[in-house]
Amino acid sequence: MDLANGAAFRDIPGPVLERLLADITGAWKTRGTDKDLIVSVTDRGLTLGDTASDSLTVVSGPLAGVVEWAAGRGSSGVTATGPGAAGGTVPAAPKWI
Repeated sequence: MDLANGAAFRDIPGPVLERLLADITGAWKTRGTDKDLIVSVTDRGLTLGDTASDSLTVVSGPLAGVVEWAAGRGSSGVTATGPGAAGGTVPAAPKWI
């Protein structure tokens, strides 16, 4: 968050984060920028993305961390595996706005 008031994504209510993640991943799907990408929300049992691919990059973490990453605001608490995660580095999220 960029308000310089100490707020963090973990301070946002879960339902708001879930809606924001749905909006972001929906934009990726509409544009086709979610190819080979799976987002796994570990504290919600939620998986979103291109499940048809054989060469998946999986980005996973708690809801607040995944939304922070998906919104392009950081990758705290998020991990990645697969071809898009060279050396375990979390890749940049596709643009959504």
